[in-house]
Amino acid sequence: MTTPNLLRRFCPAVLILTASVGYAQSVVPSDALRHRAMAGDAEAQHQLGTELKEAESSPGHFEEAFAWFLKAANQGHVCASFDVGLCYAMGTGVVANPALAVEWFRKAAEKGHVEALLDLGMAYHEGMGVARDLSKATDCFGRAAQAGHPVAMLDFGVALANGEGIEKDRAEAYQWFLKAEAAGQTEAKGWLALLKKQGFGLPPVENGTGIVHGPDHAYFIQAPKGWVLDNSCWADRGIFAVFYQSGKTFEDSLAIGYTMVQRRSPDGIEAHIKADLAQTIQGGNGAKVERQASLKTQDGREARVYTLLGVTGKRPEWVAYIDAPTVVIVVSVSVKDRKDFQVGGDLLRDLVGSIGWFTDQVTYKN
Repeated sequence: MTTPNLLRRFCPAVLILTASVGYAQSVVPSDALRHRAMAGDAEAQHQLGTELKEAESSPGHFEEAFAWFLKAANQGHVCASFDVGLCYAMGTGVVANPALAVEWFRKAAEKGHVEALLDLGMAYHEGMGVARDLSKATDCFGRAAQAGHPVAMLDFGVALANGEGIEKDRAEAYQWFLKAEAAGQTEAKGWLALLKKQGFGLPPVENGTGIVHGPDHAYFIQAPKGWVLDNSCWADRGIFAVFYQSGKTFEDSLAIGYTMVQRRSPDGIEAHIKADLAQTIQGGNGAKVERQASLKTQDGREARVYTLLGVTGKRPEWVAYIDAPTVVIVVSVSVKDRKDFQVGGDLLRDLVGSIGWFTDQVTYKN
């Protein structure tokens, strides 16, 4: 299996649309159908256009099919509007006109035609008949995906994985690739495999132990009893060790903890902490920062502990800074409510106490 490039190219809309045009079959429209179409019945007009499009090749049958599609579409027939868009996109029965194709896809999409919504997104993505606009393309893919279109699920997942027209969110992309795979999109398998290698999609583990690592650091940390270690929920933020209560999600847990590393200030650990805290509370009038008693890691390193209260836009928080050989290890725990502040303090203590340094020389192999 070939690993997909993160800059995956979408298939041009005209290639996707080719599958929608049938090959010649032995279909001859009935006189009754023609009479109803000529009397102005939009459904009959669309059905007549469909049968003419699929009829045995005869002079002008595509042109006549397009004419009936257009009559029905001008009466507001949704599927006919989509078919007019297809004809303009492919030059079937009419001179190809990508701009008019987009116009008719938009009309059909506005009335709930999911295939038209996907093709409108393709047009925006490729700049076919309309100015290229990744934000509008991704919006179309997302709405079509929500409506259950398998190809849109895959394309929306790609947009999320790449940050194309939307904020990058590979954890959410992983979920859409799962849905696309279940809907038969085989290309989703490659994306799922790639994201798993990057730490997405792994299940939370109660009382789990993880290794946080980079080229110049590796340390282990463990979730205490009653808490889970989640590698995926904040992976899109570059945080691969998040802790919350077992049986809950990180959204409804009383406290949420995580760990990450920072590059140490050349002026030393105290100057580093001072600068980091100042940046955290920047603009927070009334913010209260207090130094608490230090803690010890499993291997005896000092963890300098602070509490932050009243910071605008932030929950009450505990934070510990550990001066490791090559980096500063940060452990942060926030609580939903001030009354649960000590729950956060207990979690911080247990997380810090589980930390042990491995090495400052990490080698990665393909």
